Amino acid sequence: EQQGKGQVLRLPRKTDAFLRWSQEIARYTATASFEAASRYWDVWQQQPPLALPRDDAGGSCLLRDMREEKLELSEAESHQLLTTVHTTFGTQINEILLSALVLG
Repeated sequence: EQQGKGQVLRLPRKTDAFLRWSQEIARYTATASFEAASRYWDVWQQQPPLALPRDDAGGSCLLRDMREEKLELSEAESHQLLTTVHTTFGTQINEILLSALVLG
């Protein structure tokens, strides 16, 4: 893109090498933060998986039996969802939307 615009080529900074990445992972696993996170996920791992709700589980599963549900957010709600909500939980927006889908 830069060359096409006649600009001087500027490459991004070099990223960390795989060796450095693996060393940082090893360092992190020795921290209290990792231990706390590990205990948290160990508890979750012991829980039975949640079943996703199914439409008419005993039904015919034909297209003609399909129904649609619609939810509309206001402009302010959409803005908050896309810019604030996920940062509160330290996640990305896709994780919030997927959680809403599963819980909905």
